Amino acid sequence: MLSPHDFVPLEHSIGALRRTAPAVLEAIAKTVRAYRPSDYISPDLIISQAHGKPILGFAITYAQLSAYLDLAVAKYASVLIETDVGATRSEHVRINRGWLIAQSEQVALLPSLAQAALVRSSAGQKASVTSLYPPLLDQTPEAASAELHRLKIRIERNLILPGLDSREREIESLRARVASLEEGKSQAEKLNAAMATTLRMLTLENDQLRRARAEDASLISSVSSTAISRKPSNVELRNVAIREARIEAVKLATVLWASPDLADCRTGKMTQLVRDHIDPRYAALLPKTDLALARWLSQDAAPPMAKRRGRPPKSDPNK
Repeated sequence: MLSPHDFVPLEHSIGALRRTAPAVLEAIAKTVRAYRPSDYISPDLIISQAHGKPILGFAITYAQLSAYLDLAVAKYASVLIETDVGATRSEHVRINRGWLIAQSEQVALLPSLAQAALVRSSAGQKASVTSLYPPLLDQTPEAASAELHRLKIRIERNLILPGLDSREREIESLRARVASLEEGKSQAEKLNAAMATTLRMLTLENDQLRRARAEDASLISSVSSTAISRKPSNVELRNVAIREARIEAVKLATVLWASPDLADCRTGKMTQLVRDHIDPRYAALLPKTDLALARWLSQDAAPPMAKRRGRPPKSDPNK
């Protein structure tokens, strides 16, 4: 049973291979491309771990890992990798250390890689360039075995310990963090603008509702005081019902105007929407003409944009 200690962060391991053994990295990318792209990678090969816990719903296909490795071969080891849960930080994706080492050992046996594995030493103008290790093809089996053992130790050390160019990795990390902060700042500005717009709409709606409640309270108080002295007439009862219908029409129009899709709706069009969506109990109490209903909405609920004048009437050519 594998433990979390058998896995190393994908970003650090692939970055180390890119710097120290690019031929090995290219061969590993070619190996991953040989699998069916739609197949999911086994948890024995890749796991997720963020802040000490696995990422919920994490899964990754060979196509997603192949895309990440192709980018690392061509440009750099990215700090993000696409998974089934979305873009994930590659430091939270961990790959089996033993699998990487096994792939490196198999690739090291290829003659083409044996020539590329020669380490070059820098020298001055009159110095000669010699390799630290002789070509594997000219070695005895014992020397080749020792060479592969040293290569295995070197690759494993690069997977675990930071490389010599840690400052370059730190600069890349800081650049990625700055880009992330700038993107987060832009998103925060858009969110603040949307929240400010919503706040204005809610404030307007709250004011309308407060006035409606005040009118309701005044109406109830008036009706109650009148009811104590005498029984209200049919005309008074109808007027009360009409006022209630007006309040409901204003409330409905306020909610509709608060919608982003109807923010620029004219008062004339809003009267038709109110007639179509108001409670049937109040529909019969609305004014018979749209002009009278529009006057209600214009006085109690219409925003300034809804009160714009339409096209001027055509003049009579006979005059």
